[in-house]
Amino acid sequence: MKNIFFILLLYIYIIPKTNQNDVISFRFNTFQNNLNKENIKSLYENLEKIYLYSNIKIGEPEFSLEIRISFQTPHFSMLYNEEKINDNNLNNLYDINKSNTFKNISNLNRFYVISNKDVHAEEKFKVNLYDINNKKYKEIILNDFDFVLGLNHYNKINFTKIYYLSIGLQIFTGENKFNFIINIKQLNYIENYIWFFYLEKDKNNNNENETINLENFINKENILLIGDYPHKYKPKEFSEDQIYYIYSTNFLWSIKFKSIYFYKNDTKYGIGKVKQSLYSSNCQINFNDIFIYAPNDYLTLMRNIYFVKYINENICHPFVDDTIYTFYCDKTDNFNINNLKDFPTLYFEHYEFNYTFEFSYKELFAEIDNKYIFLIANVDDGQIDEWFLGRAFFNKYQFFFNPDSKVIGFYNPNIFFEKINDEDDNIKKDKNNESNILSKYLIFVLVLGFLLFCSIIFGIFYACKSYNNNKKRKRANELDDEFEYFENKKIIN
Repeated sequence: MKNIFFILLLYIYIIPKTNQNDVISFRFNTFQNNLNKENIKSLYENLEKIYLYSNIKIGEPEFSLEIRISFQTPHFSMLYNEEKINDNNLNNLYDINKSNTFKNISNLNRFYVISNKDVHAEEKFKVNLYDINNKKYKEIILNDFDFVLGLNHYNKINFTKIYYLSIGLQIFTGENKFNFIINIKQLNYIENYIWFFYLEKDKNNNNENETINLENFINKENILLIGDYPHKYKPKEFSEDQIYYIYSTNFLWSIKFKSIYFYKNDTKYGIGKVKQSLYSSNCQINFNDIFIYAPNDYLTLMRNIYFVKYINENICHPFVDDTIYTFYCDKTDNFNINNLKDFPTLYFEHYEFNYTFEFSYKELFAEIDNKYIFLIANVDDGQIDEWFLGRAFFNKYQFFFNPDSKVIGFYNPNIFFEKINDEDDNIKKDKNNESNILSKYLIFVLVLGFLLFCSIIFGIFYACKSYNNNKKRKRANELDDEFEYFENKKIIN
C-alpha cells in the first residue's frame, strides 16, 4: 500500500507537470541614458551603449537585481560594475555577503569555472513561469541554482560593487553545468531548449508615409520566452506549417545568406534596373544592438547612390565618432518621407529559408526630433567586412533558436495559414483542455490497472506462499505428534 500511495503521488505531481506547455518569461526593456535630441553626438553615443535588461528576484532577504543577455557565452553568470553610490542607497543593493542563501561552491571543491578569478556559486532565484494554454503567470522558486560568479583581482577605492546577472543565450558548449536553460529543463519546468524574443508588431508597419519612431522602437518591450515555440505562444500570428529550419555553423548564432543586394537605377530618371550583389555573408546575431552593422562597401555605395545629393545640399550628413560611421538627415519641407521612398530597398536572399528578407526606408530609417537616423552603420575605421544583425533586423521577422541542436527556425510569412480568431482560439483551448483531461484520466486508468494487476499477482503469490508454509507447518506438527505418541508408548511399556 505504501508503494501504491507513492506511485499515485508521483502521478499527481510529476506527470501533469511535464505535460504543461509552460515557458520561462522575462520582459526586457532597453537601458538608456536620456536621449539628447538636440545634440546628435550625444544621441549616437547613447544609441551605441543601450542594451536589453530585465529584473529578477534574488537572495534572502530578497533583492531585485538587473539581468541582461549575452550572445558571447552560454553561461548564467553574475558580474559587477564598480560605481560611486550614495551611502543612502547601499541598503537597496544586492551583495553576496548580505544574502543568507548565497553559497560559494568553489571553496568546497576547488573547482574553478573559467579561470581562477571565477567561482562556482549557488543562490535562490524567483522567475516567472507562463502557462501558454491558460495564459496565466506564476512565480517559481529556484533554490541552490548554479551560476558563475565573476571576480576581479583589483578593487577601486571608494567604489561600490553593483552586481548584475547575465543569461548566456549562445549555443551549448562542452561544459553546460552553468547554463540557465539546461538547468531549468532538468528541473522539468520546460519541455525543450528553445528560446525566442517576441516583439509586438508596429501598427504603422504598412503605412507608406510612416517610418520607425526611434523612441517607440527603443522603448518597445521585448519578451524573452524559454521552453516552447512562438506558434504555441501566439497561434493567431504563427503556424507550425510556416517553419523553416537551418543549422548555425559555429558556436556563435549566425545566418549565412545566399546573397545580399539592392536595386539601383542605371539612369537618373530610373529607367531600367541593375542588380547589385554584395556577396554572400555569414551574419552574426545580437539583439542588444539597435543597428545593423554592414561592410564598409555597402555604406560607400549608399553614399554615392543616395546620400551624396543631399549631403551637398546640407540636408543629410555623415556621422563619424570614435566607434561608429553612419548617416542621418534633417526632416524639412525639402526632405521628408517622399524623399526616403527613393532609398534602395535592401534584400537578404536565403536559400534554406526559401525567402528573401526585404528592408525598405520604413525599416532602415528611424525618426526622432525632426531627424531621420539611418539604422545601418559601420565602425569608425571601416574595418567591418561582415554583417551583424541587430534589432532593426528582427523587428520585422520572427525567429526562434535551439542552442542544443544549433537550429534556427524562421516563420516564412509567404506561407498562408488560416489565422485563428478569438472564438476559434477558445474552442481550440477547450478541446486541448478536454484532450489533456482525457489523457490524464487514461494515464490514471492505466496506472491504476497496472497497480491492480500487480496487486492480484502479488496476492496470488502471497496466497501460494502462505499455503505452502501452512502445509509445511502442518506436516511438522504431525511429525511432532507421532514422535510424542511413540515416546509415550515406550514409557508405558
